[in-house]
Amino acid sequence: MDDKKEKFKEFIRNNKDLSKLVIEGKSTYQKLYETYDIYGEDKTIWNNILNNNESFARKAIDYLKRIDTDKLEENFNNIEKALGFLEEIIVYKNDKDEKNNKVGKEENLERIFDD
Repeated sequence: MDDKKEKFKEFIRNNKDLSKLVIEGKSTYQKLYETYDIYGEDKTIWNNILNNNESFARKAIDYLKRIDTDKLEENFNNIEKALGFLEEIIVYKNDKDEKNNKVGKEENLERIFDD
């Protein structure tokens, strides 16, 4: 069993890209060892593992490149305007409620003194 661990360590030393997966937090040595235990040094498996991780990063970068910053800014401006409009409505409603409460209290006082 120790012989297999030593072979795995040598395999990792010879394939620095696999160590990068661990350093970047995309895998662990335990997961890599389990894969090595099952598949050995089959290049097809290891290339798939490396390509899957690279393709995810590549897809993310490509997606970020396709974002139209002008449209994004325009959308943020529209959201800001909508929030400002909602704020005006809420302030107007609160002011109106306060005035109605004040008038209601004054009318009650007048009724008390009218008696």
